[in-house]
Amino acid sequence: ENKIEYGQYLVDHVARCTNCHSTPSTLLSDGRYLGGGSVTFDGDKRDAPNISNSEIEGIGSWSEEQIVSYLKTGITPDGRESDSHYCPTEFYAQADASDLAAIAAFLKQATAQQGESEIKDDGIRKIGGAKKDRPKRSDQFKDR
Repeated sequence: ENKIEYGQYLVDHVARCTNCHSTPSTLLSDGRYLGGGSVTFDGDKRDAPNISNSEIEGIGSWSEEQIVSYLKTGITPDGRESDSHYCPTEFYAQADASDLAAIAAFLKQATAQQGESEIKDDGIRKIGGAKKDRPKRSDQFKDR
């Protein structure tokens, strides 16, 4: 089976990253697959960062090894620690290494999408939204 396709299966159906890291479409707007969303725990709502391959908005500057390391530890390449109430890295840490590698391979090529448009490599949306309106990547993380 193709590693990237398997990674997408894991992201969408097992790890369920899309539950928090995607914005669903509504009657008035298109959704964004892996382009950031929100998560609520005990009434506290936080932004979930863009986990697409955009080097500006997402995790595109991370290597596959850094993505796997984050999934195991909850610590970003720049040393910030994710709150496990919002990103279940303790769950991901129990996964098989080949599954984490497949997730990382998929995320390295996953382009955030808004409807039929895509985030260009430079992180500028083809349609909608000024940069100031984008969710902050760091809202999910706390300093270590």
